[in-house]
Amino acid sequence: MCRDIRILHVMLTLFPTILTDSIDTVQKQIDLVAGKVQGVQIDVLDGEFADNVTVFPIDLEQIDPKGLQIDIHLQTVDPINDVIECESVPNLRTITAQIERMPSQQDFIDHVKSFGWNVGLSLDLHTPIEEIPPDIFKQLNAGQVMGVACGFQGQPFQKTALPKITLLHEMIELHNPTCELWVDGGVNPDNIKQIEKAGATHVVAGSYLWQQEYLTPQNVAESIRKLVY
Repeated sequence: MCRDIRILHVMLTLFPTILTDSIDTVQKQIDLVAGKVQGVQIDVLDGEFADNVTVFPIDLEQIDPKGLQIDIHLQTVDPINDVIECESVPNLRTITAQIERMPSQQDFIDHVKSFGWNVGLSLDLHTPIEEIPPDIFKQLNAGQVMGVACGFQGQPFQKTALPKITLLHEMIELHNPTCELWVDGGVNPDNIKQIEKAGATHVVAGSYLWQQEYLTPQNVAESIRKLVY
């Protein structure tokens, strides 16, 4: 099924997002999507950037990624301090962090790249695109727009994010065409076409996949199918 998903919908890539304070839940959700997607994004919150606390990268050392790529989304104060812990994460591909409480975007980019990982910057719901200058765009592997406010899953997608996605797409096309454009938060079958049309190349979905009465590999596979077809 994984193979069919990627062949039939090559323009938009789905990464399930995992937001939890339980390492057991991290593994359970990885197990549920293994073989169905390319990778997952694991959210890291410190309780200061937003009023929520999750697993930290160092906690992920013992997970079995089941062959999936692992991306980390740091929603923390001065996220450069959390990068060193990410050495513990197996199959790590990209570290993306919120810019709102990041003292230096350049220092963060340089630090992540010094480990050989891809680097991304993420904009919270009300943060304007202009907060990332063109010279920074040129260095990114990923730019991410939040469709909800950082912190919690289950929030509805805010359509005010759509023009930001379009503007970010234009900036990427102008300054760095190989940069991935991610949209995170509130993604579901009712809005995914609008998100894709606005310019996204990747979407991050959490509550739509996980807030089901019965979580089985079959149910999760069906939810993925509804998103990517």
